[in-house]
Amino acid sequence: MLFLAVYCGFLAENVREHSVERHREKEYIASLVNDLEFDTAQFNYQLDVLEKKIPFFDSVFLFLDHPDSFNNKLPVKNWINANSAIFYKPAEPTIQQLKSSGNLRLVGNKKILDSILVYDSWIIGAYLDQVRLCVQFQNNILEFSGKVLDYHNFNQLLNENDPIKWNTDLGYSFILLSNSKEKIKEMYNREVDFKVVSVFMNTMLQKTRKKATDLIAFIKNEYHLK
Repeated sequence: MLFLAVYCGFLAENVREHSVERHREKEYIASLVNDLEFDTAQFNYQLDVLEKKIPFFDSVFLFLDHPDSFNNKLPVKNWINANSAIFYKPAEPTIQQLKSSGNLRLVGNKKILDSILVYDSWIIGAYLDQVRLCVQFQNNILEFSGKVLDYHNFNQLLNENDPIKWNTDLGYSFILLSNSKEKIKEMYNREVDFKVVSVFMNTMLQKTRKKATDLIAFIKNEYHLK
C-alpha cells in the first residue's frame, strides 16, 4: 500500500509538472506571436520609409552632377529624406528568453521549434548583416557631407523648427562648400553606395516580413490560435 501511495504521488506530480509546462509553453507561444506581429508592423513601416526615400537620392545626384543649375543650393528636405533613416533591429525578446533560460525544450512541437530557430538564425544572420551594412554606408555619407556642404542653414532649421517639419519645403538649403570635383565625386559615390544598400535592404525587408508572417500563420494553425 505504501508503495502504491508513493507511486500514485509520483504520477500525480508528473501530471502536474506536465500541465504546468504545457501552460508555460502556451504563454511563450502567445508572447512569440505578439513579438512577430510587432516585427511585421515595423517591417511594413521600414518598407514604406525606404520606398519613399529612393526618389530623393536622385534629386541629390542631380544636384551633385549640376550644382550650378541649382545656384549651388541643395534643399535640406531632399538631403534629409535621402540620408536619414533608423533601421529596425528586432529584439526577439521571447526567443532570446527561451534561449537564455533553456526553455526552448518547452516547445513540444518540433516543427514549430525548428521554424522558430530558422527565423532567429535569419534575423541574427542575414537580416542584421544587411542592417549593419546600411548603417555603415549611411555613416560614410553623413561623415563626408560636411566637407562638401555648408550646414549653416541646416543649423538654423534645427534651431527654429519642429523636427517633424524637417522633411517639408521650408526654404532651407545646404550651400555647396567646396568646388573640388574630387570631393563632389566622392560624395556622389558614397551616396550611390548608400542607395545600393538601401535598395537591397528593401528586398531584405520583404523577405523577412514574409518569413515572419509565414511563421505567425504556422504557429496559429498548429496551436489553434486566433
